Amino acid sequence: MPEPSISGTTAIIYGRYPEKGFAVNTVCHELALVLSGNGFISTARKKTAIELGDCILIQPNEKFYWDGHMAVFIVCTPKWKPQQHKITDVKPS
Repeated sequence: MPEPSISGTTAIIYGRYPEKGFAVNTVCHELALVLSGNGFISTARKKTAIELGDCILIQPNEKFYWDGHMAVFIVCTPKWKPQQHKITDVKPS
């Protein structure tokens, strides 16, 4: 997508992502829509069950992980770049 202020992709989750630790996007707000399946998203604040049709907002620098079997469409603003995605083993506070 040539628009610098937004990007989107579909992620297929099989099990836990990341396998260990937490994912962090250091720049973007991520808005995720569950297209199929179900599971959980865990953040520093809570573990939330998610299923078809649920929408999740992940803030910049928020530690999280996915767990389940699902397809998720994720919109990022500003546009996602690989260098802003980090995996950390540090537990959220």
